[in-house]
Amino acid sequence: MDRLPGRRSMARLTAGIAALWRGEVALVRTYWLFTILGGIILVLPFLVLLMALTEPPEDSVARWFLAYLAVILLYGVWVLVGTWRSASNYQGNSNWALLAKICVVVEICKAVSLAAAVLFMDAG
Repeated sequence: MDRLPGRRSMARLTAGIAALWRGEVALVRTYWLFTILGGIILVLPFLVLLMALTEPPEDSVARWFLAYLAVILLYGVWVLVGTWRSASNYQGNSNWALLAKICVVVEICKAVSLAAAVLFMDAG
């Protein structure tokens, strides 16, 4: 018995991750499901916790924040590269592809701004 339960599911997940990275997932799905909805689900808890802070966190808490920020960064790179590539592969109205690429640039600017706010938080 060389087949493990869930092996096929893991292979499909890996293939889906790679397909999105290569821009092979439909633009509408990549943008709305992964970039917008996935981004909200991932970033919203971080922002809520960040806004709840009344003073700079202790070192152990700060490490968790930085680890979570790293996850957000990795997800963001993956999904924004996938969205850009999907827009490049898009066969429909070129205006949608252009708008998607503009949104990718805006998201990158937002991510840099968030990272700067967290990393250079006023300690005093």
